[in-house]
Amino acid sequence: MQPSQEASQRITKILLGIIATGVIVTALVWARSVILPFAYAIFGAYTIEPILRRMERIHIPRWLGAIVIVGVLFAAFAGTMGVLAAAAKRLDARLPEYLTTVQQLLDRLPIPDDVRPHVDDPDTLRNLALAVFGNVGNIAGALTTVLSNVGLVLVLTIAVTLGRKKFDARLQQVAREASTDGARSAKMLGTFEEKIQRYMLVKAGVSLAMGVSFTLVLLAFGFDLAVLAGFFMMLLNFIPTFGPVIALVPVIALHILENSDNPGFAIAASLATVAVPLVFVNFVEPKLFGEQLGLNFLAVILALLVWGLIWGLPGAILAVPLTVGVSLVCRQVPTLKGVHDLLRE
Repeated sequence: MQPSQEASQRITKILLGIIATGVIVTALVWARSVILPFAYAIFGAYTIEPILRRMERIHIPRWLGAIVIVGVLFAAFAGTMGVLAAAAKRLDARLPEYLTTVQQLLDRLPIPDDVRPHVDDPDTLRNLALAVFGNVGNIAGALTTVLSNVGLVLVLTIAVTLGRKKFDARLQQVAREASTDGARSAKMLGTFEEKIQRYMLVKAGVSLAMGVSFTLVLLAFGFDLAVLAGFFMMLLNFIPTFGPVIALVPVIALHILENSDNPGFAIAASLATVAVPLVFVNFVEPKLFGEQLGLNFLAVILALLVWGLIWGLPGAILAVPLTVGVSLVCRQVPTLKGVHDLLRE
């Protein structure tokens, strides 16, 4: 084959790859409302699989175990939503106090009166309250939507869990047909399941421990919204690197506002608050994960950007396990092995 023909074929492959990538991304964005619940259900099924196997060993039917686990999770989530709603009401009640403190801090700054913002006037308070909280109907509607979406995911999780054996068999058959090395494809699927199960279980356990520890530290310093802050720390810890930072910023700001007359206490509370995610992210998680994921730091950042752009916050939460799956698939496809080499640690 002549060099010009080889170059032409190479360019054609690149263009086809770009077009295929664009089509896939467009489909993921367009069908996110359908794909996301299934994605969470699949990862949820992987997460509870080890628990189900242990329940089967003590002669508890698989269907009953799945229903019990999912029912407990839904009850826990519904209870958490009730606690968060009460915390949001407390935040709404204290909003005028916070705005007054902010205004006092602004008044101390060397800013001309004609340009100094006034955040404690009734109009600002009303507009901010509406922007942040809306009305009671909106809050109730938002909670109902969240609960219904979680309920859908949990129902799908039961369905995926009960159909795991047939699904795995078909997936292995497809992998064998798509690859010349069936044993290698089966090993790849087993590796994927092992990595995802370990990641989801460890991440969920660490996030729960971090959220509880964060809440206890805040309660020790008399933080009024400790439960609310602890929940968001637990949730956002599923977003590597940036999640805990996002959860910390408003908490530190409230420490400063609540203790503006006692800066020493505000600094001590802020340092103790920062110490919790610092210990978990830099010491606990690396110790538990080790090199299990096989992704380098830049790959994690890229995964957050890509999946965050495609699916928003839900995509950012699933960014790491999704990218692990992409990396394992690319390792088995000769033309995509370069992508795996870029992603691996």
